[in-house]
Amino acid sequence: MIELDRFQKEAIASIEKNLDVLVVAPTGSGKTLIAEHAIQKCLKDKSKILYTTPIKALSNQKFIDFRDTYSDDVGILTGDRNINKEAPILILTTEILRNMIFTGDNGLDNVGAVILDEVHFLGDRDRGNVWEEVIIHLPSHISIVYLSATIANAKQFQEWLVFLRGPTDLIISNNRPVPLKSNLITYKSSTNNIDNIFQINSDEYLSGNELLSKLKKFYKTHYKKEYIKPSIEEIREYIIHNDSTPSIFFIFSREKTEIFARRIANNYTKKRDSTKLHEIISPIFEKLTIKEKELLNYDEILWMWTRGVSYHHAGMVPLIKETVELLFLKGLIDILFATETLSLGINMPAKSVVIGSIQKYDGYSTRPINQNEYMQLTGRAGRRGIDEKGESYILFDRSVNAEWYQDIFNIKSNNLNSQLSLSFSSIVGLTSLYEKDEALLTLQKSFWIYQNDQKIEILNNDFKNKYNFLENFNFINSSDPTELGLALLVLSRDSFIPSIILMNNVDTKVLELEEALAIICQGIEKDVPDTNIPKSLNLLRSQLEAYVKECNLELGNINQDKYFTENYSSFGSLYHFIQYSNISDTLEIFDISPGDFIKESKEALEIASKFFEVYNLDIFSEIVNKLDIGLISKTIYE
Repeated sequence: MIELDRFQKEAIASIEKNLDVLVVAPTGSGKTLIAEHAIQKCLKDKSKILYTTPIKALSNQKFIDFRDTYSDDVGILTGDRNINKEAPILILTTEILRNMIFTGDNGLDNVGAVILDEVHFLGDRDRGNVWEEVIIHLPSHISIVYLSATIANAKQFQEWLVFLRGPTDLIISNNRPVPLKSNLITYKSSTNNIDNIFQINSDEYLSGNELLSKLKKFYKTHYKKEYIKPSIEEIREYIIHNDSTPSIFFIFSREKTEIFARRIANNYTKKRDSTKLHEIISPIFEKLTIKEKELLNYDEILWMWTRGVSYHHAGMVPLIKETVELLFLKGLIDILFATETLSLGINMPAKSVVIGSIQKYDGYSTRPINQNEYMQLTGRAGRRGIDEKGESYILFDRSVNAEWYQDIFNIKSNNLNSQLSLSFSSIVGLTSLYEKDEALLTLQKSFWIYQNDQKIEILNNDFKNKYNFLENFNFINSSDPTELGLALLVLSRDSFIPSIILMNNVDTKVLELEEALAIICQGIEKDVPDTNIPKSLNLLRSQLEAYVKECNLELGNINQDKYFTENYSSFGSLYHFIQYSNISDTLEIFDISPGDFIKESKEALEIASKFFEVYNLDIFSEIVNKLDIGLISKTIYE
């Protein structure tokens, strides 16, 4: 029998009272146990429970974990996976739940509770509005369990939840289950050794001034040119010497995770019995052909695994990525190079983590990681019940001032700030739930307004302008979604607005495969666009261009700076594969990695399914069938 921590007992007590509860605790502290109690309560009450996660990878992991416990009572719904949708325990992404609310999906019938895992994603610049919309619009009779990493303004967030939905208990735990020792390391050229220049335990509780004083003393006495960044091999030796494996090296670059893994595997000679490794992986990969294994670079990856080394990033084929996670949990990988996606709730604790660079590109600028990101990364350090402490190693960066290290080592969390932004599809969703005036009043109860009440007029104007746009293009009529609006709700991407108008004005019965695929591609973004566009698309492209221009003219009238574009970035590679069903040729011709192409294909498959749902045209079903084959259909670990 596991002895529960105080915060777990308090959270469970709130769940038993059918109260909403916000649980704020460090990564790896045992929040999943609270979620499992909520699940058991709903099963006992014969009601459904929805478990939401921010990313498909985490949804897949939760599905595997819960299926081991609850068997056929678990289903998953992520867009590219739809298994046992009617199950009493349904795992889904937060975007899927938002769309279910807006479309009045009957999957919400008899739902007793929703678990919003990683709810601090509400502060994500790109996707935070999804979490906020779910919280605002989820029916009040459904209980919510909010699970969050540590946030500084948890009390303010709870006060807003009380204001919006009624009684909400706040349960806070600042105790890590395994203490963390943070180390600042560098390479000292005069001694040819790694120098641990600063270290602090999470239970030392130094004041800010004490911490800053110690750091500034180091800067004054040791800030010399002889302190340089150690090589990845030197760090590996240091980690091994300090008995700090298994270790996760966080690197903010997909390419570098692979490069470093190869380098370390070449020189890592720890003897190990590979029998257990092959027992695990053989059943997983037996369904792949020799050619498919070649495409996945399976032989090299297997060679790394036999040496206890691997890499992990979002661009990998899911089957490989999920196998890496399994092998790490089984203790068969000692050193793992990973991007920060690994820190997003995936259960992969290590003895130590190494933050290879404190600078990251966040899609807008290159900046040092913040406190919440540091806590998320180092939350992997320390295996509960195995390690007395976890270790984090940060590489000294002379371009960063002492104040930054002070904030990091003091483990102060950042505030959670609303990132609410009104999309056109969100406004259509609002009109499906409320009358126009009521929709606006509902938005005024948002966390964004709660934090920025002086900016209420900005929100009002944004809503009214976008509402008028949607009304002018017949997405809304008399405060209700039209057929075009309902299509936008299902497709849930603003980029499809010109495409939906196009579909409403052409003879869809004669839509050709390449035309349907070109329409689908309007919702897929890719860094390197394809240029292989058939001449047969010229008419459709000119028609779409006309609607894009018309929509953009209206956007200019309402002072919107984000314009619609024509997008055929994925068309060439997808069309080639659909024509020939040869993935290896497609990868070679269009210079795409297997992981990125499969991700792109699954996204296209998901969008095609939605278009079929909306328009019931066989051509979209045909695209689904042509994409859901071969390696593309084999990439999810079951």
